Amino acid sequence: MGLSITATYGIIFTASLMMFGIMLNSLLYAYDQFNSGLGDRMEMIDAHQNSIEVERVVYNSSRIEIIARNGGPYTVSMDKANVIVNGTPLTFDSPPYWYPGMDVRIFVNSSYDIGGEHGVQFCIPFPGAIATSEYDKIYAINDTSLVAYDYRGVVVWRVTVGEPRDVSVGSYVFFLNSSGIFSYDYDGTQVGFFPLSGLSSLDSRGPTVYAISSNRLFIVNFTTLRVRTVGISSGRDVAVGHRVYVLENGAIRIFDYSGNSLGVISDSRLAYATRISADWNIAGDYLFALTSDGNVLVYRDGGFVGSIPLERSAGNIDVYGKIYLSGECVDAVNMGYRIKIVDEFGNEAYGLL
Repeated sequence: MGLSITATYGIIFTASLMMFGIMLNSLLYAYDQFNSGLGDRMEMIDAHQNSIEVERVVYNSSRIEIIARNGGPYTVSMDKANVIVNGTPLTFDSPPYWYPGMDVRIFVNSSYDIGGEHGVQFCIPFPGAIATSEYDKIYAINDTSLVAYDYRGVVVWRVTVGEPRDVSVGSYVFFLNSSGIFSYDYDGTQVGFFPLSGLSSLDSRGPTVYAISSNRLFIVNFTTLRVRTVGISSGRDVAVGHRVYVLENGAIRIFDYSGNSLGVISDSRLAYATRISADWNIAGDYLFALTSDGNVLVYRDGGFVGSIPLERSAGNIDVYGKIYLSGECVDAVNMGYRIKIVDEFGNEAYGLL
């Protein structure tokens, strides 16, 4: 027997109420989600006004270190932030949260390269200085002092020295004067001395010092205290990077770390070169030569790649993430290596290594 018309209407009416309830619940849910999404969007728009800035980018103990400030008003979860180095997002180490008003130190495990735009980023007043940088400090000497600065230009320690000629940093801080090579720990305490007279400049890698006189390259290991000498001609400066380089008159001799000859860079521009520098952390076999006419000549794999004009004259050059020039003050010139921080709200801040 079929359903009655009344029963049929009852079922249809009940079903309609159920459908209406489902539709109403769906509409209410969609409306709630829309409002929630709109609220989130407004929060994102507000948060997009967060003020972040990069204060300084340096090279620190085989890592790029970024010192940045969150000007607020929002806290940043660093697991939602990105650090982009020359267009490539890289993993990094930092505190988990970046609070308003807080400086954060971000470390990126990466070697560095050289870009095309260079300018002085900061200067530490230190007249007559010869400076070097390594392992999160800048070291400078003048007529009477060896001084260690942090990367903000604050004096960390100072020791009195006599007749300074050069300074370098490897396993120790090595200081050269007329009587020989002194070694200090990173806190400024003297830990060793090697008597060698007649030396004019030095550089180092680990416990080994490479120092020159006019006709000799001395390789001194401060662990074994063994010395090897190699003959050179009219030596003017020495630098250690992927190789050992000795500046002579109008040319640069290339050696391996043991002192074996690997070749020579001959270039007429080197007639004006006064000092050279290199670094084993840089990506590529780069060599930098400071000239008396106010330029830095750049070589890679033994070939000339360009020059960097200087804003003012300098007497010494050192490379460690930046190009450090010393004269009337210690200038830090960027390597043209672009760094970008993007916070979780899409705010961006730029800096240069």
